[in-house]
Amino acid sequence: PDQPIRSFKNDELLCTTTCKNRHLKTKQEKEDFRKYLSTITDVVKEGRPIAQGYGLGSVWMTRMDIENITGKGSRASGIDLVDVRHHYSIGPPYFMHVNDLRKLMPLWVKYMKPCHDADPFDIQADMYAFVLAAIELNLPHRVFDNYMVSSVKSVAEGWKWADEYIISPDWTEKESEKDKKNLNGWNWNWNGPSCSQALDWKDYVHGRHRRVVSFIHMAQYYGFTANHKKSSPSSVGDQKGLSWFFHKGHVPPNIFSCDLPLLIQPPEELIQVQNVTRNRRAAWVICSAITGINRAVLAWKRMHCNAPYNVEQRLRLDNLKSCPSDTAGKTCFPGARIVVET
Repeated sequence: PDQPIRSFKNDELLCTTTCKNRHLKTKQEKEDFRKYLSTITDVVKEGRPIAQGYGLGSVWMTRMDIENITGKGSRASGIDLVDVRHHYSIGPPYFMHVNDLRKLMPLWVKYMKPCHDADPFDIQADMYAFVLAAIELNLPHRVFDNYMVSSVKSVAEGWKWADEYIISPDWTEKESEKDKKNLNGWNWNWNGPSCSQALDWKDYVHGRHRRVVSFIHMAQYYGFTANHKKSSPSSVGDQKGLSWFFHKGHVPPNIFSCDLPLLIQPPEELIQVQNVTRNRRAAWVICSAITGINRAVLAWKRMHCNAPYNVEQRLRLDNLKSCPSDTAGKTCFPGARIVVET
């Protein structure tokens, strides 16, 4: 439990609100804060959990009857919302000592249903319940950015590290936001991974730690446009003019079927030909998702399917609203279709 999540120095951690110098006015306050920063670490200890920063904020607490959920006089019902924003605006992955987790789990389960009932259409109810349980147990989190990426438009999350692999090791040296948005004209020794290498993080910078983002939170449409055949600033196109996208809801539910083909792998250069930052990020997520799914499905088939099983890459994710009745569930699925050409 006292081992760091990664063996990096403190100045390499992407610390978020925990490390922000806010509401400090006097010289002594600032000096005390500097001393506090020297203690920031990603080492998990009992009573000191850490987590990925999310944009939950604290407004959601004003929309709920917190006292009704956690009880009259509870810690959560009286907490300063500034503390919530600084220490509890969090989401997966969470890291905590097993003793803390054993205490937290019953409360997390207890608060789950009332948080859901407060707004049945809010899919973050489980995260709210986790936060309330952590508050009740007085478990303020050290909040970091580097564990997860999700939105390709984000200026936070773990993209600072991911971009060094997806785009260039020189990424962090570019000071101009304009330079970072338009990738044309960059002179690189490294131009990003091939599509099939998207998941294969390499120690591509000699003399530098391999800084890895652990999770892709696939809560977005990646490379998606209303008509995938039309190019737009948000589409991810290959050199043949074909657009690619990924959404987890478009993967057929029977993807592990022995008779179903694998997903069509995008062209190897899909990441490298993108000249807009968010498109390159989206291409990397698309390649990571499709490559990862194909690897997992193929491993499953080798273990559980009788030969010959289908290993052709003919399943293309598509923007289909519905399927003809004679092909539904066979060669056509909501969001995907089997094609002849690869």
